[in-house]
Amino acid sequence: MSSFAIEPSDGWLRLNTWKEGLLSRMGHDLLIDIRDFKIDVDVRGEDSWNVRMTIRKDSFHVLEPDSLSAKERNEIHDNITKHLPSDVQFEGVGTRKPGNRMELRGTISLGRARTPVSFLFDLHPNAASGTVELSHRALQLKPYRAPLGLIRLQDRVKLTFSFELRAENDGQET
Repeated sequence: MSSFAIEPSDGWLRLNTWKEGLLSRMGHDLLIDIRDFKIDVDVRGEDSWNVRMTIRKDSFHVLEPDSLSAKERNEIHDNITKHLPSDVQFEGVGTRKPGNRMELRGTISLGRARTPVSFLFDLHPNAASGTVELSHRALQLKPYRAPLGLIRLQDRVKLTFSFELRAENDGQET
């Protein structure tokens, strides 16, 4: 069995959010870079992985839109940090599927909330990439709302990632 860790130096993990509401033109769709995370992978065989991930709650930094001021970016960062009850934890099992894909099934833990999640991602030679859509409500989070709900976040967020995969314990690439 081999293992490896994935950290920000191995690729990227990003989050998209979208606005809605009567005055949504005044709001912003956001692309957020997650800058502090660790994913530990234990390869249990050619077709199965155990995966554990931690995302620090203060690691969300706005990349887009470019038009936001530093003050606005900091306010968004502070709002995310304030409303997340804890670091984000994930634990699950990956199973290889046809066509160089892997299905990851597990549980996201956020404070006391536990939410099952399942998604497919692509395996490339020494790399992985994918997308998963999540719901604020399923994660037991209230989407951001401006006063009177005139601007609010949609209930969905999209998490995208692309990582290099390198084995740690045996010196061989995975």
